[in-house]
Order: sequence, then C-alpha cells, then structure tokens
Amino acid sequence: MKLKRLIVVCFCIALLMIPLIVSNAAETVFDPSKEFCLIGDANLDGSVNSEDARLILRYVARFSDLTEEQKALADVDGNGTVNAFDARQVLRFVAKLDPQPKHHVVHQEAVAATCVSSGLTEGSYCDICGKVFLKQETIPAHGLHTIAVDEYVAPTCTEPGRSKGYHCLVCNTVIDAQVEIPARGHKFGDWQVVNAATCVADGLEKRTCSVCEFSETRAIPAHGLHTVEIIEAKEPTCTEDGHTLGVYCSVCKKAFIKSEKIYALGHLYEVVPAVPATWTKTGLTEYTQCSRCGDKKSYPEITPTKLCTTVNAANLWAQDNNLDSFIEVIAVDDQFTVNINVDGIWSYSGEDFSSFDGLMTFVGEFIKTNFGTDDVKINGHSVYVNGKLSTPAIKKVLFDVGAGFFLKIANLNDSGVYGVYDVEIAGEEITLTVKFVGSDENLNKVKQFAQVIADHIYADTSGHDLVIGIDLPDALRNYILSKVDEGQNPLEVMHYININSGLNLMAGLDVSEVFGSNVSAVNKALKFFCDLSGFANKVVGKIEKATVTLANGTEVNLFKNNAEFNYDHTLYEDGDYYNAFMNGIVDMLSDELKNCKVGDFACDCEYGTYVVPVNITVNIANLGDVAAVNTVEETIIFRIHFIDNGLHTVEIIEAKEPTCTEDGHTLGVYCSVCKKAFIKSEKIYALGHLYEVVPAVPATWTKTGLTEYTQCSRCGDKKSYPEITPTKLCTTVNAANLWAQDNNLDSFIEVIAVDDQFTVNINVDGIWSYSGEDFSSFDGLMTFVGEFIKTNFGTDDVKINGHSVYVNGKLSTPAIKKVLFDVGAGFFLKIANLNDSGVYGVYDVEIAGEEITLTVKFVGSDENLNKVKQFAQVIADHIYADTSGHDLVIGIDLPDALRNYILSKVDEGQNPLEVMHYININSGLNLMAGLDVSEVFGSNVSAVNKALKFFCDLSGFANKVVGKIEKATVTLANGTEVNLFKNNAEFNYDHTLYEDGDYYNAFMNGIVDMLSDELKNCKVGDFACDCEYGTYVVPVNITVNIANLGDVAAVNTVEETIIFRIHFIDIEY
Repeated sequence: MKLKRLIVVCFCIALLMIPLIVSNAAETVFDPSKEFCLIGDANLDGSVNSEDARLILRYVARFSDLTEEQKALADVDGNGTVNAFDARQVLRFVAKLDPQPKHHVVHQEAVAATCVSSGLTEGSYCDICGKVFLKQETIPAHGLHTIAVDEYVAPTCTEPGRSKGYHCLVCNTVIDAQVEIPARGHKFGDWQVVNAATCVADGLEKRTCSVCEFSETRAIPAHGLHTVEIIEAKEPTCTEDGHTLGVYCSVCKKAFIKSEKIYALGHLYEVVPAVPATWTKTGLTEYTQCSRCGDKKSYPEITPTKLCTTVNAANLWAQDNNLDSFIEVIAVDDQFTVNINVDGIWSYSGEDFSSFDGLMTFVGEFIKTNFGTDDVKINGHSVYVNGKLSTPAIKKVLFDVGAGFFLKIANLNDSGVYGVYDVEIAGEEITLTVKFVGSDENLNKVKQFAQVIADHIYADTSGHDLVIGIDLPDALRNYILSKVDEGQNPLEVMHYININSGLNLMAGLDVSEVFGSNVSAVNKALKFFCDLSGFANKVVGKIEKATVTLANGTEVNLFKNNAEFNYDHTLYEDGDYYNAFMNGIVDMLSDELKNCKVGDFACDCEYGTYVVPVNITVNIANLGDVAAVNTVEETIIFRIHFIDNGLHTVEIIEAKEPTCTEDGHTLGVYCSVCKKAFIKSEKIYALGHLYEVVPAVPATWTKTGLTEYTQCSRCGDKKSYPEITPTKLCTTVNAANLWAQDNNLDSFIEVIAVDDQFTVNINVDGIWSYSGEDFSSFDGLMTFVGEFIKTNFGTDDVKINGHSVYVNGKLSTPAIKKVLFDVGAGFFLKIANLNDSGVYGVYDVEIAGEEITLTVKFVGSDENLNKVKQFAQVIADHIYADTSGHDLVIGIDLPDALRNYILSKVDEGQNPLEVMHYININSGLNLMAGLDVSEVFGSNVSAVNKALKFFCDLSGFANKVVGKIEKATVTLANGTEVNLFKNNAEFNYDHTLYEDGDYYNAFMNGIVDMLSDELKNCKVGDFACDCEYGTYVVPVNITVNIANLGDVAAVNTVEETIIFRIHFIDIEY
C-alpha cells in the first residue's frame, strides 16, 4: 500500500513538472451552450484526462489559476474546495476505476434593467446537483426612459387630432403629453351643378370639402323652361331627301313646328359650253353636267393656255425653219422664257440664213392669228391695241428693253439672263425672261464680242429719237491723226476729208486695228451678220426712204437705188469678215452721200463729235395687215465721236484758302494749250498763328485728361504741349497697388486697370508660399480704406450691380450689404467651381455715371489653384448662405465625423435631438476643437491646414475688427440675449501646442477662448430648434463702430443680424 502511494505521489510530482502543452486557465473559455459538462474537465476542452488532473494539482500548488467555471468542474467531490483528492479522483475516472459523472447545465438568460425595474446578468448551474457555474447578479434600475414618439395626428374636418408627444416605451411614463386638437369642420366650396334641372325633371348640385373631399348634394327643382332645338331646313338634292324646318324641345321632345320630309329631286343634265383658255389659265371643252349637283355625264378636256399655244407655234416655226438650234421658248403657267443658244450660233457654218426670209410675214400672221384683238403691253407700253400695232409704243419698248444691248450682254452673270420684262395680254400678267444659254466657252465669246461693241457704241433713249453714239477705234483715230500736219487742229483738217475715202479707209483697216486682240469672236459674229444678207435685203427692200441730214439742212439719200447688201469674204485675207462687212455696207451707200465731206455734217467741236441724223421711212404693210399705218417714219441720230480735243483745253485752278504758314489763291480758269486766262487766279498771303491757352481737361473715371497747353486756334499748332493725366480709375488702382507694396501684400493681390475695365488678381501662390507668423500689414487697413474712399471718390456716387453704395460722399451700409449678398453669396462654392480662366465674378460698377467692369480673378499655379479650390469645396460642403431675406442666414452642416462622434455617445434607442438639448455649449465646442482635422474636413488636410494658418495669421487684423464691435449678442429661444464675446476679447493662438502644427485645433481653441462664459454655460437646448429638420437656429446681433473709416460712413455704427442655422442630423424626431 505504501509503495502504491509512493508511486502516486511521484506521478503527481512528474505531472507538475511537465511543461504545459495546452492553454493555461487564463486562456480557457467556458462554453455554457453545452447542455452536459463532464465533472473533472478542468481545462474545459470537453474531455477528462490526465491534463485535467495535472491542471488541478498545479492550481493546488498555486502554479496556475482557475476561473469560477473551471473550479466548479474541478471540485469533483463537490465539497467546495479544489484539492489533490479531486486530482486523484480525476485519475480514477481516467483509469476507469470509477464511472464518469456529468453535470446537466441550465442557462439563465440576462434580463436588461429598465427605467423602473432592475435586471439580471447571465448565469448557469447544474439542476442535478445544484452546482453554480456562473452566478446571476442583480442590475439596478437605471432610471433612463426609452423615449417613444407619439406621432402628431392632424385633425380632420370631423375628427379631432393630437399634438406630438413623447412617452417611455418601458414604463409608459408620459414625458410630453399629447393635446387634443379640435376637429376643423368642413370647408365647402361653391355649389357645382352635377345634373342641370330641365323643363320636366329636377337637377342635382353638390359641394365638396376642400380638405377631406366629403360631398353633400341637394336637388334643383325643374324650371319648366323648354330647351329649344331647331332642325334647320334642308333642301333635297338629286340623290338625297330633304326636310322642312322643325322646332323641338331637346329634353321632353315636344314639337313646336314639325319637320316634314321632301323627296330627292333626281338629276337634271345640261350641256356646259366650252371655257376658252386665257393667256395664263387653261380652258375646258364642252361637257354634260347636272345643273343641280354638278354630277358629270361626260367629262371635259383641258385646253392649254394661249401662252403655251403661242410658244408652241413659235417653237414649231423655229423647227420648220432650222432655227431651233438658235432659239427656244419655254412656257410655264404665267412665265415664259426665250433661250438664245449661243452654241447653235457659234457652230453654224452655212453661207446664208435663208430661213429668215419669211420672218416678217410670219411675225405679222402670228400676231394676227394668236393675239387677235387682245391688247398687249410690254413694260407698261401698249404695243398692240384693238388689233393694230402701236409703233410709237414699240419704239419706247425698244428703248426700254434694248438700250445698252451689247453692254448688257457683255455683263451677263452666271444665270445668263439678259432681262426680265413685264408683259400684259388682255389684262393678264405674264413675265418674259430673255436668256442666253450655251457652253461657258461660247458664252464668253459672245460676251467678249459684245464688250468690244459696247466699248464703241452706246444708245441714248432719253429723247423722242434714238441717238446712237459711236466711238471710233483708237487705231482709226491714230491712223487719221498721223496724216495731219504737226500743229494743225485735227477737227479743222477733218472737215475736208471726203466721206467715200474716209469709209474706204475704215474698210481697209485690219480687224485687229478696230477691235483689238479679240479677233476670233468679232470675226465669227460679223460672219453671222454677213450670213443674214438675205434677210437684211428683205428689210432694206421695205425701206421707202432713207436720207441723211447735213449741217445746212439738206437731205441726201443714204442708199443708192435698189441697194442690196452683198459680200465675198474670200476676197479678203484669212476670210476677214470685218472688211467683207464694211465693204458690203459702203457699196450700198449713195454716191451723193459718199461725195460729201465730213465737214458737211453738224459738228459739236467742243467734244470732237459729228452729228449724223438718218431719217428712215419703212413700209410695213406686209406684216399681216396688223400695222396701224403702212409706213413708219423714224429718225436715228448717230453721234460719231472722233477725238477729245476741242479748240480750247480748259483747265480750272481750284481756289485755295491761306493757312497760318502758307499763301492761298482765288479760283482761276485757263486754256492749258494757249494759256488764255478766262478768270485770273489772285494770291492771298499767309495769315500767321493765333495762339491761345487751352484749359486743362480733367480726367474722368474712364477717360484720360490733359494739362493746360498753348495752341493756335486756326491750325492747331502747339506752342506748349499738354501732358496726359491718367484716368481716376488708374489713379485709384495705382494707389491701391502702392499700399499693397508698402504693406508687403503685393505678392497676394494685384489690381490692373485698362480703359473702363479693372481686374483684381488674387495670387494663390503668394498666399500658399507665405510663412510669416502674423499679417501685421493688415492692421491699418480700415483707416486706409476710409481715407482712400474720401480722397479718391469725394462726392462721386458709386453703384455696384445697380446698388448705390456711396452717395453724396457717404457710405450706404444697407446697399453695401445688398452688394455683399449679390457678389458674395456662395463664395466658397464659386471658388470651388472656378474654371480654367480663374474668374470668380464679373461685376458692373458705375462711378459718377461712368460704367466700369470689375473682374475678380484667382491666379497662380495649377497646383495651388487646385488646393484653394479643394479647400473651398470642403467649406462649401458644410457652409452656405441664404440672402433671400433681409438678414444674412448662414447654414452650417456639421461634419459627418462630428455627428457620428456625438451619436456614439447616445444610448441605443435614444433620440439624439433630445440628448443634444442637454449638451453644454462649452463642452460641445471643446469636443469640436479636440477633433482631428481629418475628422472634420476629410482627407484634404494639407489644403485646409494651410488656409486655416492664413486665417490664424490674420489675428492682428482680426483683433482690430473685433475691437470695433460695440455689441455682439446671441438670442436664445426664450428671447434672452447673451453676450457673444467676453470683455476685451482677442483672438490668440499657439499652433505649437498642438501636434504637427494642427491649425484647425489652434483656430477652434482661439475662437472658443474669445466667447463669453454666459454663452459657454448655455446648453444646446437653450437655442431655438427646428426639430423636424434637426437644425438649431442661432441669431447673432452685431453693432459695429465704423467711425474711423475716414469720416465717410453714413452712420458711426452699423447694426446687423446674422442668423446661423446649425444643421445637426438628417433624421426627423
């Protein structure tokens, strides 16, 4: 037995010496979720083994400690003490010498304490042996109500409502009792008719409550008045019945006049005569139609307009006579176009236009057949009246539409339109367009030829007769002049030149000498004219008389007897059609004309022009008997311009006024050749200077001035010169910049003035690079501003954005506030949203009635601009201004970090606004001041810290401003006013007291230190609360003494109220 005990003791000592393999008791966790626990499981691993015996022995030897739960299982014998006998018993369980007992665990749930009742902690015990594993402890009642909202119930029209209240969910204690709100009663609108009363039946009307939409109705008695409906009489048609007039009541159907049926009439067909076409309207052939309803038994055919018929006839004649390649007429509605095809003309190679021979006969018959007795007007002239041609009117038309014929062709634009003319036939208006068509090459040839002719021939249609001016070609002039003895008057020589020899001389010239370099186009055109010889001779054959009137009044025949135009271009070198044409003309002339001298014609010597009147009588009887008379007598006056030299060449010497330094002279008229004086020019001596003093011109705000100077009142010569004085705007800007330089602020701000524009540049590089401790340069700012305004503005009225901020030498503080509202609302948001130009705002400034534009601009590196914008965005996310009312309202959204921090202090289920009511102002501000800057402003710490440093460094200037505050109070919810600042408050800070130079903490603590004790002792709930939106309203009333602003203030003090709306949380309670 002793040996056995010795072995046990040795085994136990060995167990004690073995290092721990598993976790010690401090690391062991009791699992109360297990329903059964093994007695002796000291390490709580779910099994009983030698490790449990070793742990018990270590506990007995005080090498280890056990938890209460471990002790409960290690006390195997249940005597309340853990000893070596318990370890021995565990080994017996392991060796299976004794059966393994178990505890049946019962778990006791925790019971939360409430405002009125105590609670219990968790516990556990064995319901077999009563062993306690975890003792339940009593938790005293905490007295804090769990607040529930008794929602506001709006009263209705018939049911009362209840105000909003609060009670405890646990004990039902009423914290804020609900009050009954009486029912409002219905708010009925006007009665509305639902069903109108009739002559025999009652109606119905109702009215509805505008609040709850409850409706009530009442009857409208029948009025006995019939609603008369008239059935209009309807005439019967060929296929449909009609009826007589009927009068009924539409409600009760009573008939006052009965409507009777009238049977259908049936068709009555008649022949409709044909409708002749007019000049612009189509006609219809005869057809059969019912005279009553228009139903057609046979249908008419459309006949074309007379314009289309006429155009088609003209085109057919052109085709039959091989002229369709030269001319085409197109008619559309009341428009018709004559297209002259230059391609056809230019490609023609025949010898004679025989197709033109019957033209006059065709024209006469065409007019007689197509126009009949329809009157015709062209450009307002009646050219065909009562079936007869009106030759005077035709001549006027030719003057109107043909004057400048060649010049108009030469100047054709890309459309090729020669002219557009108003034609009226039988009272119907038609537009005629004459157009040249063809290839660009041929059109250009025609235009070139026309330009050559236009350079030498022009028409004057202003008188009764047609006057044709002819400028002889330069080559011909030079040729004739070369034959005149030097010093002779060419006009005198010209008088004795024989007509025949002169014409032969002209005919003998080369075509290039007459028409310049454009030989090809001219030759082709002249060939075209020559090839018209057959048609030309038909016309010449109708001339009964053609005479030329000489200067003495004698008439000589133009043509010889039986004159005909004949030509043979082969007689001339290279087929020269100019010589062929000219010789053909010369051969037609009478000998009596050719034997005349040039001097036999009237001469306008002053202009070097001979006047040749040609009198022609033409027999037009063969024009289809449509002519008003058989013969037409006309005079064509040719003005042949030979040379520009007259007997005297007049030269005018214009009068010249004398000046201070130069002589003048009177008007003079001379002949530049013989120097004969018609009016003698007289000299006028120089006047000399007349110097006068010109007063100084003062500069305005946008216009420069001039100093006094001396100047001649006649010529402007200056004896002394003025100096330019800068605009008042430039003077003001320069003064501001100098002050900035003197006070070391030029690296932060610069003002630039140009004409009526000035720009304020805020340099963020200067601000960001600044490392000083204090902006002492700001100390004298207010005094400087006051004296500056007084000196520079004087009594000039100043407006900004239409607000008069400075009137009659005094500041208008209400207007200044309006300006601040206009230009400063959303200050930080506007900076955050600056575009690449950096412009913060552009404002209209008016000084003494002169308009000036002010631009405020942020300049600097992109990096620093972005920092400023980032800081501004952070502020804009939490601060906003409302300037819609009279007072300035500043809304402040507390940062999320601060909201969450405060909410974390509120017991779960509590109303944060109710808790907020009891937060002390001082502790609340200290809480805010103690936050890390990143908790307030997020990740953008660098930019925020730098900007706050800038504000802190303004302490000297800030204290100057604070020193001018006579009164600053905050209004509580009950109307009481408490002081905002303590006596002699100053802003002081020491950023070195805070980790890493945290300027947020420095700034916040500096502000808190300035506040009065009476304000800091208030609770948040002392301020008015807009609880529905989680917002506290803090009105701050400030009275500032501004008397030191250079005596320019309108009053010595300014009283304003700034309302802060501090938004705490977005949850409604």
